[in-house]
Amino acid sequence: MQIVESLAPLWVDGEAWSVASEPDLEIGLMEGPSEFLFQFIRGAILLPDDRIAVADLGSSEVRFFDRSGDFLSLVGGPGDGPGELGRIRGLGLCGADSLFVFEGDYQTVVFSPSGSYVRAARPYSERQGR
Repeated sequence: MQIVESLAPLWVDGEAWSVASEPDLEIGLMEGPSEFLFQFIRGAILLPDDRIAVADLGSSEVRFFDRSGDFLSLVGGPGDGPGELGRIRGLGLCGADSLFVFEGDYQTVVFSPSGSYVRAARPYSERQGR
């Protein structure tokens, strides 16, 4: 087994990255319009077209905002029907054409970039048969 130690950074002075002391954008309010009130955020993703998708477990919704933080639209809502969401666990992005919403029962709900419902999928299980 080879052990590797780093005794110095790989970058030179001035090339290191840092986190800004103030955020560029904040989305969410303590009081105000419902589309800006979140109960339990389970993920946020910057989409290829610069929109921001935020998944909220409390409302079972994914809300879309522009780069200025203005509300655009939402998908989901509580339920078990097509396009409805249960217990949101997180978000994923597959290329530029699929937004995945991972649910608590190991189901993945797929939406198009515009927010249209595409399909729901569940991993194969031995209990489901062949």
